[in-house]
Amino acid sequence: MAKPSYTFGEGSHPPHGPQAQREEVPALEWRDYLAILLERIWIAITVLVAAVVLTYLHVQRQTPIYRSHCRIQVEDRPASVVTVQEVLYMNQNSIESFMTHVMNLSSRQLIGSVLEQDGLGNNPEFISQNLERDVAIDVALGYLRIEPVKNSKLIDIVVYHRVSELSARFADAVADEYILQDREIRLSKSVELVEWIRGKSDEYREKLESGMLRLQQYREDQNAISLEERQNVVVAKLMTLSGSLTVSENAKNAARAEWDAVQAMADDVDSLSQLPGIATDSDVVNAHSVLKAKRNALDVLRKTYLHKHPKLQAAEDEVGVMTLAFHKACYAAAARIEARFRAAEAEERNFAASLKAQEAVAFDLDRKLVMYQQLKLSVDADREVYEGMLSRIREASMAGDMQISLLRIMDQARVATRPSFPNPQKTLRTGILMGLVLGIGLSFGVHFLDNRLRRVEEVEALFGLPVLAAVPHIRKGNESERRRIAELEPRSGPAEAFRTMRACLSLQPVGKKAKTLLITSVSPSEGKSLTASNLAVVFAHDNERTLLIDADMRRPTAHSAFEFDGPV
Repeated sequence: MAKPSYTFGEGSHPPHGPQAQREEVPALEWRDYLAILLERIWIAITVLVAAVVLTYLHVQRQTPIYRSHCRIQVEDRPASVVTVQEVLYMNQNSIESFMTHVMNLSSRQLIGSVLEQDGLGNNPEFISQNLERDVAIDVALGYLRIEPVKNSKLIDIVVYHRVSELSARFADAVADEYILQDREIRLSKSVELVEWIRGKSDEYREKLESGMLRLQQYREDQNAISLEERQNVVVAKLMTLSGSLTVSENAKNAARAEWDAVQAMADDVDSLSQLPGIATDSDVVNAHSVLKAKRNALDVLRKTYLHKHPKLQAAEDEVGVMTLAFHKACYAAAARIEARFRAAEAEERNFAASLKAQEAVAFDLDRKLVMYQQLKLSVDADREVYEGMLSRIREASMAGDMQISLLRIMDQARVATRPSFPNPQKTLRTGILMGLVLGIGLSFGVHFLDNRLRRVEEVEALFGLPVLAAVPHIRKGNESERRRIAELEPRSGPAEAFRTMRACLSLQPVGKKAKTLLITSVSPSEGKSLTASNLAVVFAHDNERTLLIDADMRRPTAHSAFEFDGPV
């Protein structure tokens, strides 16, 4: 009889060959996680109950702590002393100053003063007796919390203590003592500041008087009572000379250009007479007009008389005389152009010399003004500082008289009616939450530490073998009825699973040829008899001739499923 190629149950060894190729185990879905949780829900419930019980016992054993808080406000500095805020008010608008108040409220010196002034250091309900001063301060600091209110200039002085009246009393005492110390510190600073400014003001007054004397002596030595006015006059004259020099330079350059042109054509009178500066000269214009008229008259006579005619010769003589006169007029105009050029040169030199002399005067005046301005600026600076000192003396005196406090109490501490700690509801909620998280985590931890196979996919992926069917757990009925579930309840899930197994065996090539089917396992009570009995039933229902053989020689059970008297 051939043994089938399909095995069932835990402990089977994976086969070799192509079928031994393992597949990846499919990922768990939310239904799988829910099934895991429901399978071990007793673990989660046990842990949850234990957490709740332990939390309740912990709450009952704790000592009630009451919370009281006093709120103070750090105000802006008063406008009346804004000019001395650096010394008196430490720039109250800055975050550094605000945080300084926060840190000072928990200083050991302040807490020591509170314990001494308010008598809390001798109260056995607040601090145990016979403690050293430093130890008592450490204990009191353990009760105290300083909490700045976000996005504001408010500070909460919070006290936690087992006696609600003492927690409120300590919070108010810290606030009152800190405000008192702040006022005293500012008042002492105001007095010190006034004395210091008065001493400095005397020094600057003497310095101012000495500077004013030096300034006056310098003005007298330089004969410069009004240097500023003299500087204005010199600068104005300097600007006038500079403008005149520029005009004379332009005139000289124009005259030079005209004279250079005359020199270039001095040998050619006709070309010389065409120059603009000569052609427009009045003498040249008159001589040229007369010459032109004489030439026109000569041309008329030449048309009338012969060459030797006396009138013609007389006209020619006149033309010659006028031509000579025209040339003289041209040369005379050229001489006048040269004269203008020479005059422009001389005028430029005169203006340049005057400008240079005026610049020397201006430089000398500037040198005098430098020293004068230095002395004057020194005097003005000393006067400003001295006047500022006097103003600060008045302001500091007013600040000391006003004694305006920059700290004020917004809310007095109230006696707490309910303890702030422990909070039973919150603690129980936390315990329940932790119990749930721990219980669920432990349930999943136990599941994943269990290396048994639970899903069809795991079996197929691990062994590389197909699973014929997955039989659900049969809960109802006794052992005999469960072994015949396929007969007693043919429409149930287990009966359908066994029919699926029979169909899968019948469809496999090996299953079609097999005449014998062996069902076994490595350990007892793993369902061999149940599987064999129900599988025999479904084969019989399929009109197959079926023989069920119970091969368990030590503990046979097949006879009890079919109500036989003894083993068959």
